[in-house]
Amino acid sequence: MFSRSLMPQRSRVQGYTLIEMLVSMSIFSLVVLGILGSLVTLLRREHDLTKRMSMISDGQRLASFLRSTTRLSRIKEMEVYPQDAPHIALSYPIPEGQFRTENEFIADDGTLVWGQTYIVHAYPADNPTEMRLTRFRPRDLDMSTADRKKQLEDVVLNGDGQGAFNGQNSETRTLAKLQPEFSFRLDGGTFNFFDASNRIEKNVVLGGVTLNSGENTVTFRAVGKSAASSGYGLKIDKLFISPAGLAIEGEGLLPAVSQSGSTAVAEENLLGNWSDRKVLGFPANSDSAEFDVKFFNDTWHETLFLGNGNELVDCETGMNREAGSVGTYLTLTGRSPAWYANMQSGGEGIGMDEDAADGAAVRVVIKGSVLESGGYILEEGDGFTVRFRASDVAGKSLRIKHAFIAEAANQTSPGPDIDTATLQRLSFGTGTSPNNGVHIASGASVDTVPADYPLDSEKSYVISYWVDDRDEDEGNPWHFKNEGGGGHFSYMLPSEANPRQSDAKKANWSSELLLETYPGVLGVESITTTYVNDGVFTSRIVDTTLSSPSYEKLFWDGVFPDNTTAGFQVRTGNQHDLSDAPDWEDVDISYTPGALSVSQKRYVQVRVTLSRDRVLDEVPQLQYFTLRWYGEEGAYVDLGGDFQKFSSGGTYEFLVNDEPPISTLRTDLRLTTEGKEKTDAGDSWKITVETTPRN
Repeated sequence: MFSRSLMPQRSRVQGYTLIEMLVSMSIFSLVVLGILGSLVTLLRREHDLTKRMSMISDGQRLASFLRSTTRLSRIKEMEVYPQDAPHIALSYPIPEGQFRTENEFIADDGTLVWGQTYIVHAYPADNPTEMRLTRFRPRDLDMSTADRKKQLEDVVLNGDGQGAFNGQNSETRTLAKLQPEFSFRLDGGTFNFFDASNRIEKNVVLGGVTLNSGENTVTFRAVGKSAASSGYGLKIDKLFISPAGLAIEGEGLLPAVSQSGSTAVAEENLLGNWSDRKVLGFPANSDSAEFDVKFFNDTWHETLFLGNGNELVDCETGMNREAGSVGTYLTLTGRSPAWYANMQSGGEGIGMDEDAADGAAVRVVIKGSVLESGGYILEEGDGFTVRFRASDVAGKSLRIKHAFIAEAANQTSPGPDIDTATLQRLSFGTGTSPNNGVHIASGASVDTVPADYPLDSEKSYVISYWVDDRDEDEGNPWHFKNEGGGGHFSYMLPSEANPRQSDAKKANWSSELLLETYPGVLGVESITTTYVNDGVFTSRIVDTTLSSPSYEKLFWDGVFPDNTTAGFQVRTGNQHDLSDAPDWEDVDISYTPGALSVSQKRYVQVRVTLSRDRVLDEVPQLQYFTLRWYGEEGAYVDLGGDFQKFSSGGTYEFLVNDEPPISTLRTDLRLTTEGKEKTDAGDSWKITVETTPRN
């Protein structure tokens, strides 16, 4: 008999528990949130991109609008607000009808028939959030200049034309709402030189002018001043009026060919960033003061000799500091410290008190920098001066009868022996009246006459001098003593050896029985190089823009002491790098300013070689050179420059051959994506619109 278990059977249930279900739902929610987050980010980026594209589209539309509406206007009919820059509003007239077909709106006398007034302005004026256009149609032709200024001011302050002159004929609409910033500048034939504090305004464009080939007349005429200005002055650093794009230093236009009300002068200017420390000044104190200068088309007036492809070899620019002689000049390098006794000896030493050098011959080794240790010649030169120093002990001095220099016979381990083939006398006094010897008073130093003798920093030299034996108190050089005891750089044949001038010049001292050695340096304090013999300035290559220019003359000026020279070479070519031009060695050199005889080719370059007076060690100072060639007749160029605004500045008109420049209108726009800061990269766009309104 079989028995069954009486335990109940439990069946299994398939599915999730509540906890498992909650975990699954949480994971699912996170996935959904991630997807939604990515989607939101994508939509936000797409939205930002759309707003950026809208910003760019608005900018292009604004630029096109300003170009098309201002080109048929006239500078003299335009008004700006406020009076002082930056201007945030512009009022200008537009011909009646479709302004793209201007011939339909020209009267019999050639003037345009103005039909509308456009005012482009910021709103609100104190913190603009949009750019607006207020249009007055028809234009009230009977309004005075004062009325137009008041009309513009009312529109800017109120935001529309309601309440302004001719307001019943006005309508206003928004051009942009993307946090616009903009300013207008009228670049006409006038410039206001006034500012309460001195400041620079660079690259001012006054408009376009037409030049004659050869000489042209530029007129500067005072036409008024700001109410706060104390005068009618003018200051010009540079003037741009060259078809080749070359700047002329303002003072380079002088002398004036005619003037009234004041005198045009080159004056010193210490304000930062002014080239050459000079400006063309005209300190007028009355209206209608004016002056004329002549400008040659075309002119290369070089005064700075720096940058822009210029190359200087053994020459440098300096700055005159004397009043009435300010400006940059080109000169030779040199006059550099080359060696110091205390550096080689390692100590300042003491004044000798034992009359040890009375009647003695002394040699001092000057160690070159090539030596593994102890080499102290710092600079090379085409010549040098040596400074000797006497003891500072009261009643003691140093009287040298003869002095010489030569290369050390042993360059790897220099001692008292010399290479007599390199021996040269050192002189005292002056170059025009040299002396063999010198008496150096107690504690004093004396320099030799500049020696025309090359100094090589990698060589070692020996300076020899013979001391007079007439008075034992005159045999006391300064002893730059090596207190550490190592390093014997001085050697002496004492009076007991009865040395003479021939001994100071003798090749071999190392075998002398009575030869004495001294730690440190006796009597020789320092060596300074002279100026270099020759230096070369090679200019940048200038593009005349002409296929066959006729080069006229080359002028230059500066300070040229006797026996100093400046030699000029000019070469030309048709390749921009002058690869087709002759080598400088094949170009004639000229030492006299005047007419040129060079090939009539497009590109030109100048090389200047400066040479010193090797006896007196004097050098030339080239202040400028001017190269002229006949430019194209009827050449159209921009007139402008770098100007100084100052407290007594006036307003001037500029005329070229009695004609004013063709003026331009410049508009600077910057739009920022809605909701962004103008500092956000990619969300701010700056545009400059330049137009030439009809004049």
